[in-house]
Amino acid sequence: MSSSPNHAQKLSSITQSLSQSISSIDPSILRDIDILLESAPTTYKPLLFTALFQNPNASVYFDRILIPVAVHHYSRESLVLALRVYRRLVPQWDMTSGSQDDKQLELMEYFMAHPHALSKLWTRGIELASEGVKLLQFVLEQVGRFNVSDYYSKWEDSRALESYLNMLLEAFCHEEVAVAKTATDVLVHVFCDTEDDSGAHWLFDELVPEYATSGMQDEYESFDFLQQLQQKARASSINYLRYLELILAIASQSEQFFTLACQAKLLDDIIERLQISAQEDLLELLNVLELIQKLVAIPFDASVQYMIHSHVFEIISQQLFEQFTGDPMVEGFLMAAIGQLTTMLGEHLSGMVKKYMQKYRTGSDEIPSSSSDEHTREALEELLPQNTFLKICNKVDDSNKRIEIIALRVVSCVLATSSTCMQAFLGEENAKLREKYFEHMFLGHSTDAQEVFLQGMAQILLSPILSLDEIESFFKAYVAFHKEYKDTTTLVDELIHICKVPFAELRFAAYELAQSLASHPFSAKLLLQHNLFLREMLNRKLEQDRACMEKKYECLVQLSDMARHNEDLRKMLSNTEYIELRTYIHRGAFWNDEAAVLVQEEAGGD
Repeated sequence: MSSSPNHAQKLSSITQSLSQSISSIDPSILRDIDILLESAPTTYKPLLFTALFQNPNASVYFDRILIPVAVHHYSRESLVLALRVYRRLVPQWDMTSGSQDDKQLELMEYFMAHPHALSKLWTRGIELASEGVKLLQFVLEQVGRFNVSDYYSKWEDSRALESYLNMLLEAFCHEEVAVAKTATDVLVHVFCDTEDDSGAHWLFDELVPEYATSGMQDEYESFDFLQQLQQKARASSINYLRYLELILAIASQSEQFFTLACQAKLLDDIIERLQISAQEDLLELLNVLELIQKLVAIPFDASVQYMIHSHVFEIISQQLFEQFTGDPMVEGFLMAAIGQLTTMLGEHLSGMVKKYMQKYRTGSDEIPSSSSDEHTREALEELLPQNTFLKICNKVDDSNKRIEIIALRVVSCVLATSSTCMQAFLGEENAKLREKYFEHMFLGHSTDAQEVFLQGMAQILLSPILSLDEIESFFKAYVAFHKEYKDTTTLVDELIHICKVPFAELRFAAYELAQSLASHPFSAKLLLQHNLFLREMLNRKLEQDRACMEKKYECLVQLSDMARHNEDLRKMLSNTEYIELRTYIHRGAFWNDEAAVLVQEEAGGD
């Protein structure tokens, strides 16, 4: 389009004002801005955009500014300027009449009413290749302003939504990671951030027939989004990993989404990929193992049951661990996955047994059980076969500190939850393995490793799964080890020493172990036999960390309760010691002796 004199005059007026004041631009000029953009010489366009996009009146013409600039032009600089002004529109509207929510809705509904506008922007962004990344992200953000429930309730015509979903399909497989990441976030929002079940129906009606309802219109049901996404993603391993990550993200939104993902067998794709990548692509295997750890971390009961029935434990701890033994990099990932799996399953079963034990203590004739409990128990026994468990025991002194700590966690968790592995651990032929594990009691190892060991010992001694005979046998094995290798000190000496180190986390773990020792007559006896233990624990000046003070208090409460109900232990305390112990407990964890004396003196007390 050629420039008319009138247009040239207007352009001259704008460019002249640039050297004076942006605010001096005549607002009436904006009415013909799209014509001016077409007619302006290329060299003047950046100046024109700068003037235009800093003018507050530009917000009134957003539909005549953004689309022409982004679609018909021109240069990367102009696009950036266009996006800047567009992102400023909502704050500017806050100064006009109407509430902020109304104005934001007006802005979003513009794109809903003009789906072709975003389509054009999307096409332009694709044409610009790497320079269009910001524009593509911008378009996706606009799509993500509504969830599927909003789209469905406000617009009866599904063509706009399907157009946007097609954009998301394309974006999800885009070569630019930033675009694909934005698409993933938008997809999770569009489908999962709804107040009703519309998002779940959109995703799963076709995959889980029993979940489908007649409430969705046929044109909505026919858009098999996840199937289309899966087909597009299978074109490359990178895109397929993105797809698996998206499935995990959706499944982690709620227990309902997780259950539907299981029923649709979408999570099975992760397990299948784990086995395939182990044979074909080592790098992909490491990525899939990270996905497994994310899957384990999903905090739903349904996820625990899925992990039990999917045989992922068996695949990782037997097939893969045997296959990659000796490969430090892969072993590290496998150890991390095994560590999370054992911890999750152990905590789940411990929680169930503790709950049942509570019912048992309140009068139930027997501890109830269920098929899911038995599955969990069986899974624990089969999780780490003895040969794999013993291999991991050998890694508790690994030179790689990360492997050492993971191995300590795994060994402790398995010993606390598996009678089979406990029996193997206590066997005479495995004395060297016990030494490697037990020696973490002594200072000289890293603080982190010693903390994990102390916590593990407490976990084993308080296990609601092992029998008391098994726990006592484990305790005696440690005492025998300590007597042989540290004949000048005792376990209690080590605990007292650790309770004085400058690391609060380590002291807390020591109090935790002391509390577990106070929970059994055979180990509480060891504490009370020591002539310094009770005196050190009753000395409030030795501990200033509040978390440690509280844990020490819990230890003394446990010891006092044990002494009250066990005559032999009670006889080990003098009357003075018993009174001091009960007084400490009566005053609470955070009593300040010096402050109490000062208050008493001010009150005229003795």
